[in-house]
Amino acid sequence: MLLADFGASCVKIVVMCIAIISALGHLGISTASMVAVFGAATAAVSLSAYSSLSHFVAGIMLLSNPPFAQGDEVRNADTTG
Repeated sequence: MLLADFGASCVKIVVMCIAIISALGHLGISTASMVAVFGAATAAVSLSAYSSLSHFVAGIMLLSNPPFAQGDEVRNADTTG
């Protein structure tokens, strides 16, 4: 449920930004500079959150394809289980 909520939130934000820019364009306000600023801001946030996003995606991949099944024996240093 958490991933679905996150996706819905992202889609909602993108749709709101597009609607605001479209409405301002219909009012006669030049939106080219706003689109450029939003693009630069998106690039900055993406680059700063790269590490966190890569860990998030790795977690999703582990949830979808678990590397271990029930009954497998796993050894880690001195611990076996």
